[in-house]
Amino acid sequence: MNRAEGNWSRPLALAIAIAMALPGSALAVGLGEARVDSYLNQPLDVRMRLLDATADDLDTLTVTPASPAEFDRLGVMSNALALGLEISVDRSKSPPVIRVRSSRPVADPVVQLLIDARWSGGRMLREYTLFLDPPTLPVAPPPAPVRPQAEPAQPVPAPMTRQTPEAIRPAAPRSQPQVRAVSGQSYGPVAGGETLWSIARAALPA
Repeated sequence: MNRAEGNWSRPLALAIAIAMALPGSALAVGLGEARVDSYLNQPLDVRMRLLDATADDLDTLTVTPASPAEFDRLGVMSNALALGLEISVDRSKSPPVIRVRSSRPVADPVVQLLIDARWSGGRMLREYTLFLDPPTLPVAPPPAPVRPQAEPAQPVPAPMTRQTPEAIRPAAPRSQPQVRAVSGQSYGPVAGGETLWSIARAALPA
């Protein structure tokens, strides 16, 4: 809800005002609608604009809650008097602003104020009936959707290759040295790998 200083309308916190001037008073000063800046079960905080007030009016202006006798005379519910009301005038604003605050929290949803404004040129009583809203709770944002966590991919096992044993090849037979026949006193030709010992053995008679 907008509570800016320049916004003087508030749904469900409407101020119903009745101006009651004394006979023969010059009504140069007026009070605007009330703006409630507090909630139920909180100390009261109300502001209203001061209208058509001259510099001379502001110099002599006093604003107070009306007396209990005035509440009774006008038939106004006096529950506001038990709240410990304090009224101040902020003359630095344009127009000036009257602020009504209480030292105690307000337990009733309906409060009737009776403001007594007096200045050198006159006096005015004004009634305000205030309807207080219960405190509003901030709306929590909806929770963000939870994304399902992807399960880590399981490693795919590599296909097993069966190794076939290599066929054992039989070793090539080692070639035996050819024994050449020896006749008489000559031998030859000499084959590769023959030694004198092998030649001598071959030459021995059987």
